Amino acid sequence: TYSAAISGTRTEIGISESTIESLLVFDPDGNDVTDKLNLVLKTGKIHVYEKELFFYSNSLNIVYGEAYELTAAMNAASSLPDGYTYKTASTLAIAPGMHSNIFDVTVFDADGNDVTERYKITRTYGLVTVSQAHITVKAGDASKPYDGTPLTCDEIEIIGGSLAYEDTVYVYRTEGSQTAVGKAENIVTSIIILNAESKDVTKNYIIELESGTLRVTLPK
Repeated sequence: TYSAAISGTRTEIGISESTIESLLVFDPDGNDVTDKLNLVLKTGKIHVYEKELFFYSNSLNIVYGEAYELTAAMNAASSLPDGYTYKTASTLAIAPGMHSNIFDVTVFDADGNDVTERYKITRTYGLVTVSQAHITVKAGDASKPYDGTPLTCDEIEIIGGSLAYEDTVYVYRTEGSQTAVGKAENIVTSIIILNAESKDVTKNYIIELESGTLRVTLPK
């Protein structure tokens, strides 16, 4: 069992804190075992509000990198006084998988003042399903007449699909060599894709790899 002392009170509309001033934990025999526990005490909130407002966000299915629009709006059952407005902003970071379309809400009075604390905001989240993008990456082709030195090619090309906006191929490796007259495969052995924040987003793609051809011909 436990015994706690909590402080915090509010009468007027708005939000204030509720704090755990002390907390004692007892075992089944009534012994104080508080010192044996690693307790994390967090501050709570007391919210006195004028009315409850209901908001909802949209659901959609998209492929990573596609254009999309995340929206949120107030339910028709809710209403604001004349001249009052609201603003919603999605806080969802798009990545492959299934996500709740989370969002923030700010309410403004007729003079443009933030009066969100006057309301209890109840949110219903839509479901956003993001699929991996498909791209095809091909190792480069190269050819030359026989000269006794190895022929290699460290180039690649995206020949199917495309990278999401501001994603880039950060590093890759190809493997293939041909010295004698004949041909050999040039293979992409690794590839890493980064976004604009330099985060590795390679897993956001289904990557199909195609080989290139290294061809050494008879000298003229």
